[in-house]
Parts: sequence; C-alpha cells; structure tokens
Amino acid sequence: MSHLKHPDKAKPSARMGRKAADLMKGCKIAGLPKGDKIFWKTGFFKPVFLLPARLPVKSRRRRCHMKSSVTVTFMVIISVILLVTIQPNSANALSLDLDSFVHGQVLDDEFDALGVHVSAVNRGGGPDKAIIFDSDRTGWTPDPDLQWSGGWDSGNIDPNEHLGNLIIISENSWGCSDGVCDYPSDEGSRPAGSIYFDFDYDITEFGFDLIDVEGPEEYGEDSGFFATFYDGGTVVSLGFDELIGRDGAVFGDNSANRIAPITAAELGLEMFDRVEINMGGSGAVTGVQFTPYSSPAVPEPTTIVLLGAGLLGIVAIRKRKRQ
Repeated sequence: MSHLKHPDKAKPSARMGRKAADLMKGCKIAGLPKGDKIFWKTGFFKPVFLLPARLPVKSRRRRCHMKSSVTVTFMVIISVILLVTIQPNSANALSLDLDSFVHGQVLDDEFDALGVHVSAVNRGGGPDKAIIFDSDRTGWTPDPDLQWSGGWDSGNIDPNEHLGNLIIISENSWGCSDGVCDYPSDEGSRPAGSIYFDFDYDITEFGFDLIDVEGPEEYGEDSGFFATFYDGGTVVSLGFDELIGRDGAVFGDNSANRIAPITAAELGLEMFDRVEINMGGSGAVTGVQFTPYSSPAVPEPTTIVLLGAGLLGIVAIRKRKRQ
C-alpha cells in the first residue's frame, strides 16, 4: 500500500456501503498495472477511483470505464419510466370548428391543416357550394327553419342548445364571388344534393348533427340513403331508416338531432376516408366529429434501446453479485 500517494483517501466511502465497494474492486481501468488494487471514493452517480501514484498524474483521477452499479440502476429506472410514459400514437376524436366563419362563407380549403376537405354537389340546379349558415342569426333570413329563434321545435338535442354555424348546400350563388355569399339559403329540391367530407388519412368513426331534416319522405322509396362511406373501392351506404329512433332522434321542421358516431366496424369496414351526407331536401349538418385510424401499438425505437440497456444493466449487476 506504500505506493499510494494518498493512503488516507484509499478507503471505500461508508455512504456507498460494503457491497458497492466490493463490486467496484473488480472494475478494470485502462493503464493499471496487473496486480495493483483499485480504491475509490464517492462521486456523482459514478465512483472516482484513486490509482497508484506511479501512474501519470492524469490517470490517478481517471473514472472507471465500466458504469457503477448505481449508474446502471439509474438507467434501468429511467428506461422503465420511459417505456411506461412513451405511448404509441393513439387516436383521439377530432371535430370541425365552424364558429370562426362568417354567415355565408364558402367552404373549400379551410380545414386543410386538419387534413379535411369539405365540398358539396347540388342536385337541384344550384351551385356546387358548401357554405355556412349562422343558426343564431336574428331577423329575416331566406330559411327561418334553420334558425334557433328561441329553441328547436323537435329532436334529441336540448331545445335551448345553441348550435351556431351550420353547413348547408347553397341554393344560390348571389354575391359568392368574394368567398362569402350574400343570401345564404339551403337547397330545397328533393333530393337537394350531397355534402362531402374527404380525409387525407383513414378514420374509424364519424358523427354529426342534422338540422331541419324532415324525415323519410324526403328520401323516396325505402327511405333512400342518408350517408355513404368510402374505403377505396369499397362503398357502404346507410338508409335513412337507420336513423329512425336512433339515439331518440325525432325529425321534422326546425328539428335538431345528434347522430352518435357511426363506426367502421358497424359498417363492416376496417376504416374509411370519405363520407357523403345525402340531403334528401332542405337541411344542414354541424357538430362533425371523427376519429383517425390508429395502427397497432408498436414501441418506438428509443424506448426499445433504453429498455435493452436497462435489461443489460440488470444482467451486469447480477453477474457482479455472483462474483
């Protein structure tokens, strides 16, 4: 022991414990002559080793190349925490916020940031435009059945609930050249047309509110179809009779009904990326909500690496204990 420059510091720290000191004695350091012992004192997560004095001064304070048991344990804890907290992309329901638009605004690329495109096809001779109608608007409008005016006449939505802006198929194109139509009114022909929602990605659920839809008589024989869902070349349509009594829906003039999300599984599909709402006559759509498709859970690469490092650390600790 006489070859140590600081023999008074060549004792294991009591704070680290006897077991930790024993584990550290087997730690190898590059440049240490064979047969020389290693002594250490406590560092931050890593012990600092004092080497024989005959080695170069810079080597005396060289840290052990192998991680200490404290450091390995710390890595294991961090990797487990990250494995628990870093979840694969999970799908949450999204919605189209219509409140920022003005009465009569034409919709086209307003939801591009969300990956959704809204459009319309008019089958009554009017323009192919999906536009905004403010249901809270007071005073005269071409279509009072779309106005709240103190309460909805029927439906499963609370009569006192304000629904704000609605999406309609425009009946006219008066003053629409600047992107805002001067006289917003919904197409009243039977059928009126369709409102389309195209997604840049696949979704698994789609829900919406129907306003001022009178009922099956607007859809012809067999109640017609009210919605079509597209998954590439696969097309599935639902008849309007599917809505009768669904969630307590009641249709008629100035009615407001909330249609709970229709799922891909309900349609016999895995997912879909386009929805067509067929308007059999006058009416509007609002409260659109949808859920993007989520692929099966796959751990992220960083999580896998950290977990692997933690498992290797556990093996290393077990080996040291055996020694």
